[in-house]
Amino acid sequence: MELEDRVVVVTGAGSGIGEAIARAAHAAGARHVVIADLHGDEAERVAADIGGTALAIDVRDESAIQQMVGSTLDAHGPIDLFVSNAGFVTAAGLEDTNEAIQTMWEVHCMAHIYGARAVLPSMIAPPRRQPSRQRHRPVRVSIGAISIGVRPRSRSSNRSGARPGA
Repeated sequence: MELEDRVVVVTGAGSGIGEAIARAAHAAGARHVVIADLHGDEAERVAADIGGTALAIDVRDESAIQQMVGSTLDAHGPIDLFVSNAGFVTAAGLEDTNEAIQTMWEVHCMAHIYGARAVLPSMIAPPRRQPSRQRHRPVRVSIGAISIGVRPRSRSSNRSGARPGA
């Protein structure tokens, strides 16, 4: 995707893959990059390095995502690339608490829905008249997965409830 003169929003951009995406967007000539992260200090660090906007946000809060999209539209115009990258990591599996599993669900699933609800109306609105070389199709990218309970963690978790001959 051509990012020159585009507006990019990246969640989970205070570190890791999100930070790398934000930095790559800036290096590719993005007009503005919004660095959204639960850890505001990390968002500030990245934004200061690339001249973007830092935003401390909990992506589990749909109204916060709507506010982020609205303020970005107001300040910088249409969002061309919205990357839902925020993630929640736990070392546990199915034995983890319901609270932790619910948090994973909200970050890895619902946050993507909230982002789509917030940004897609502006992305599918009829384009303003622009010179043909500036016309483009905006893109929304979701990065994430729920991987709880898919790998055995110990011998006891390898056992199945069904046994041959039982």
